[in-house]
Parts: sequence; structure tokens; C-alpha cells
Amino acid sequence: MIQSIQTIVQRLVRYYKTHSPYELAIARGYHVIYSPTLPERISGMFVPIGRRGVIFINTNVPSLRRPFIIAHELAHGVLRHEGERFTFQVDSHRLNWKRLSVQEKEAHLFSASLLLDELNFEDGMTIEQAAAVTGCPPKIIEIWLHEQTKARHGFSF
Repeated sequence: MIQSIQTIVQRLVRYYKTHSPYELAIARGYHVIYSPTLPERISGMFVPIGRRGVIFINTNVPSLRRPFIIAHELAHGVLRHEGERFTFQVDSHRLNWKRLSVQEKEAHLFSASLLLDELNFEDGMTIEQAAAVTGCPPKIIEIWLHEQTKARHGFSF
């Protein structure tokens, strides 16, 4: 799963020449709307409209976290997840990974791949430092690093 998602992310970044989730969303024809009317428990939402869509971001989400939320919602559009709409609930990244749907796992890994790709963990960067720089939740970074290791060593589960 991680390798195919990373390939998609790398192609997007190469084609649009940016790692910015916001810039990618706009370049792909998605509208990004910051909404104070989303319920407090919802950080973001993707509503598909044909081959395009609208990404809603709750204005109560701290600025640092917004790139992660936009990337997560962008993933639902890029990966063409089926369904009427997708919502990203506050702290949904803290849920049991095994209980998340495949679509939510893919969206989390897409977000992490997009935001963490340029960071160098081999130079001693910690998960907490990466979270502070990117807004990506530490638990998602940990899972992304674990998936990277499995992929490098040929494990698949």
C-alpha cells in the first residue's frame, strides 16, 4: 500500500512542482473552503463533485494542522475513494489503526508521504520535531515510518 501511495505522491509533486497540499488541491481543480460552520468534531471534509471536489477545513483547526487536513482530504479525491463525502474527525489519527477503513489509512499515508518526504530522519530528526514542522500527528508519522521500513525490507501484511 505505501509504495503505490508514495508513487502517486511523487508523480503529483513532480508534475505540479510543489509539496504544498493547498497548492496541489488548487492545481487539481479542487476548491478549499475554510468554514466556521463545520461541527467542532470535524476537522475537514471532502465532497466530490464529478472529477473535482470541495475540501472544507474547520476554521477551529490550528494553522499548523491545516496542511495535514488538506492533504488528507486531497487524498480522498486523488485516490478516487468511493462514497458521498469523507470527514476527518478531530483526533481520528488516535483511533486504533487496525479499525480504520482502508480509505482512511490510505489518506493518512498519502498525507504523511506528501508532508514528510523532504525530511531526513536519518540525520536524527525526531518524530516530535517532524510533527512540529509539518503538522502531521506523531502517531501517523510513526506508522508511516513503520510502513516505510516494512516496504524497504520486502514485508507486506
